[in-house]
Amino acid sequence: MVLGLGYGPNTPGASHILARVAKPKELALVFSIKQSGAPLGGFLAGIIAPLVVLSSGWREALMVSAVLGIAAAILVQPLRAKADDDRQPGRRLSVHGVWQQLRLLASHAPLRRLTTASFIFASVQSCMFAFLVTYLVDHVGLDLVRAGMAYSAMHLIGVGARIFWGWIADRFIRSALVLAGLGVASALSVVLVAQFQSDWPYAGLVATAAAVGATAASWNGVFLAEIARVAPKGQISAATGGSIFFTYFGLVVGPTLFSATIYLSGGYHLGFYAIAGAVLLAALLIWPRRDKVSGGANSP
Repeated sequence: MVLGLGYGPNTPGASHILARVAKPKELALVFSIKQSGAPLGGFLAGIIAPLVVLSSGWREALMVSAVLGIAAAILVQPLRAKADDDRQPGRRLSVHGVWQQLRLLASHAPLRRLTTASFIFASVQSCMFAFLVTYLVDHVGLDLVRAGMAYSAMHLIGVGARIFWGWIADRFIRSALVLAGLGVASALSVVLVAQFQSDWPYAGLVATAAAVGATAASWNGVFLAEIARVAPKGQISAATGGSIFFTYFGLVVGPTLFSATIYLSGGYHLGFYAIAGAVLLAALLIWPRRDKVSGGANSP
């Protein structure tokens, strides 16, 4: 819960800041560059954490993460005053403020569809992040370090892929269509992961993990940009916060249900097929309506 209190405000706050300074035609790219920091951190974690665990222990690995978090907080302090120059120190936190965000989502159809899809996308992403290493060790038979390298490959590809998809969404294809396409591609990559066996070549395992990183773990920046585009004027932060409220539920619900399927079925395959089907449905939910396709590359 304490970790969540620190992690939760990150995305809404960043969306508010970036929406103020980014040009409308560059929203997807800017948000995607911001979101590329997450897989970059995952890449470093996949390399560093197994080595620290094996050499020193799991507590020491967590301490390394804590030190990195503190260092990041210190490094951004010189930028804080300018980024927070529109703050309202006298404004109080209240349940009413939270309720207003939820009412905004309930009354806005595009935000409702995006939020529902993001819940599913986040569920799938968190399942792949949480279970890939365990799956590779337990089911495929890899050692921890090689499994960690495959995990790092997933995140490393995600860094470039998030920026690439943001660029595509700004220049050539509508953000909603990019998101829907990523949903379809995510379903295919997850199904491919479900086919892993011990006789697969290691290069094939890594390549498939990278495909997951390029699809199921690369939707975030385009999603945030689309939220910023369709949100009512002056309510980008509220729309993002309300949507992320449900998105984070996906981070919890996804791994929980996936664990249950492993326990009940005695294996991983049912869980992978279930989340592949769910993300495919999410893609269909946000697929641009034909009557709105003529609105241009950046229309909601």
